[in-house]
Amino acid sequence: MLLLGLRASVAIAEQVDVTRRASHLERTLAEWSGILQARVDTTGGLVAGASAHHSRLRHDAAGVTDEDLQQFLATSGAQQRHGELTQGLVYVARVDRDLLAQYVARRRLSLSTFEVADGPFRVYPAVLWAESGGTGRHGERLDADPERATILADVRNRQEVLMTPPLPGSDGPTLEIFGPVVSARDSHIGWVGTSLSLEDLIATIGEPPRGLAITDNGIPVFGEPIAEDEQDVVHRSTTLELLGRRWQVSVTDGTVGLDIPSLLAGLSLTVTMALLVAVGQRTRRRLASSVVTVTESRDRYASYLDAIVQNLDVGIIACDADGTIVVSNDTSADMFGAPSTRDAITQWNAERGPDGVPIALEDTPLARVMTGEFVHREQHTRPATDGPEPVWSFSGQPISVHNDRVGGVVAIHDVTELVAAEARMTRLAMRDHLTGVANRRRLGIELDTALDDQRAGGAPATVLFMDLDRFKAVNDTAGHHRGDRMLVDVARALTRASHDGDLVARVGGDEFVLLCRHCPDRQAADLLATDVSEAVRPILSTEELVVVGAGISIGVVMPQDVDSVDDVLRFADLAMYEAKRTEGTAVRVYETGLGTRAAERYDLERRLREALRTDALTVAFQPIVEADDRRITGAEALVRWNDDGRAIPPDDFIPLAEQTGLVVDIDLFVLDRACAALAMPGSPNRIGVNFSAGTLALPDLVDRIDEVLSRHGVPADRLCVELTETTLIGVSPVTDAMLHALFDRGVHLALDDFGTGYASLNYLRRFPVTRIKIDRSFVDDLLSSPEDSAIVQGTVLLAKRLSIQTVAEGVETVAQADALTAFGCDHLQGYLLGRPMPLEDLLATTSACVRT
Repeated sequence: MLLLGLRASVAIAEQVDVTRRASHLERTLAEWSGILQARVDTTGGLVAGASAHHSRLRHDAAGVTDEDLQQFLATSGAQQRHGELTQGLVYVARVDRDLLAQYVARRRLSLSTFEVADGPFRVYPAVLWAESGGTGRHGERLDADPERATILADVRNRQEVLMTPPLPGSDGPTLEIFGPVVSARDSHIGWVGTSLSLEDLIATIGEPPRGLAITDNGIPVFGEPIAEDEQDVVHRSTTLELLGRRWQVSVTDGTVGLDIPSLLAGLSLTVTMALLVAVGQRTRRRLASSVVTVTESRDRYASYLDAIVQNLDVGIIACDADGTIVVSNDTSADMFGAPSTRDAITQWNAERGPDGVPIALEDTPLARVMTGEFVHREQHTRPATDGPEPVWSFSGQPISVHNDRVGGVVAIHDVTELVAAEARMTRLAMRDHLTGVANRRRLGIELDTALDDQRAGGAPATVLFMDLDRFKAVNDTAGHHRGDRMLVDVARALTRASHDGDLVARVGGDEFVLLCRHCPDRQAADLLATDVSEAVRPILSTEELVVVGAGISIGVVMPQDVDSVDDVLRFADLAMYEAKRTEGTAVRVYETGLGTRAAERYDLERRLREALRTDALTVAFQPIVEADDRRITGAEALVRWNDDGRAIPPDDFIPLAEQTGLVVDIDLFVLDRACAALAMPGSPNRIGVNFSAGTLALPDLVDRIDEVLSRHGVPADRLCVELTETTLIGVSPVTDAMLHALFDRGVHLALDDFGTGYASLNYLRRFPVTRIKIDRSFVDDLLSSPEDSAIVQGTVLLAKRLSIQTVAEGVETVAQADALTAFGCDHLQGYLLGRPMPLEDLLATTSACVRT
């Protein structure tokens, strides 16, 4: 009897140990895998949002910028999660290697870190943009890895966000997630992607549970999964669908052991039974006492379980195999409007349908769970007598014992507020965050619909494209807070001036579009534009805005014969820029000729890009002489362009270069040629180069200047950087610090066109200026205008008090030169003293004195 009792006690102890540890593993696995699912879904949602944000936009495959992606992150509220989970966003496009190499070669000075992949292939997916601080590398080829190449192809074909299997990386396995980017015509143009370190992903969830193992489609990626023939190991597993990957997650808790309390209880029972035979009634009384103790323990643990279930903020409903509700909690009773859990169970079990499920629960997944189906986060909208309809999320699974279904359980989450928050996020994604009007994405959708309606015989559409003139000057003089308030006021005025069914959208920093559906002809469109101008005029007529010349330019297009959203906005943009040619508020309706002028401008831009690529630009040097002895001591480097034998005036191509960003490459080109000239024997003491606002914004400008000076072996104090007052308007603290860093290295700073800007004296105090260049507008009438003469003399006196040298520009007569010398001006520059000339001519005359 003792041997049988011992075997039974060991078997019971083993089963109790397995049950207890398996229950713990199931809770741990459910919690940990749920967090893992949420982490990956969050990152997938970020990539999906970035993909949607950049689809249907008017940029080419290389046009996605840091500002675009950061705008999405700020709008969606996902920036913090993005920073915690990922290693930076990248933008990828299928590019032609030869074209990409040509593009990078043209921009080599500003794209110094961009790499073009080598190999027998021609077209490949390349990283065109990588978020600052991330691991993506500009130009990196992404289809070299066959796993990644397969996922990129699947994303392109299926047009959905997918994740790669773990890929080898320098810091361990890495997961990469990609989403598609499509154009306005729904054609695939690239991918938005990010990467997650598998180790970091697991670390963000918390301490991995004991015996954690993960396989991806059967391939181990973390931990060591148990072998199928290991029968004595306590383990549990679940399957997760993660962005197209099937992960099997399992946890183990060692081999089967013995539950000591159960073992001791079994042994005690065995001994008790033996004693029962021996001592009779006394043993029976002790046995009865043990039964009472076991019953009390069972009841106590049942009370613990009931307390846990009743205090969950998730509704719990469980039924047996016949559909009879056997477990519920207060949360589920409240959700279904029952006064208590007991009343809910009584009511549900009293009214049951043909399938055995309570009628009150027939619209829930409980019936499907009873048939063996697993339900995961399935949302249902519930009817409501008043207020918004609640939304519940159901998760459930059948309950089986030895492969026999004995019932089912469902958990119910009230996700009404979460769904409402997601709806609010969707609305925000269609609105401009500052003004509250529609954004470019919403405009594209509405305009596309309007064009479809128009083609089907509906009301004609009219588009007004508006730009606030000199808005940057408003920000620079009145502050960005004043500029923001101006944008909000303009948006409100446009909304008041519009009609029902119209759409007001902000499509750029200071650009607005009004989509109108009620203008039948040109006359009505002109009247609408006039009404809009009048509505905005009071906002632009305040004293502080009149000072800077604020205004509004309006381009009008009636797209009866236009087929695409991009063409409508492009034509409206052309008309708006034509309106900008007129001072003050102006309106211009699109005409065919505007497209011709735009084509000429594009052709000029194309030829300028080609000139930069082929080194067709040259640099001329205009001498700067000492006022006293007319000896050449310096020069100013000026860019020149000879296009197939025809000299293109700088006034024609420099503004275009500033608008297209090519001026940065031009400035760096002139800097290199100027330093090369300084390295030549017989060169002047110092050469000045002009920098634009775009060049000043380069974060590594100081390093670039150091590199050029070092490469040519030129001391820093022989270089002078010339900056106009307009260039310095609104410079950031970073640029301010950069100018002081250049000064500390010995580079001279000159303030060009002095006296024509808004804050000349403030710049003398703010920046370490060593030279002032008096604008030629004061020199022209120096001898005939007492005011100009007084301004020049005052400027020279002020400069001497501040130990700053002066240079007078535009000196063309001997009388002007003599007067400026008499005023005490230090240096002279102008046609009288030397026109811009090639370097060879400058070197030949450097040591000479200019006789006047």
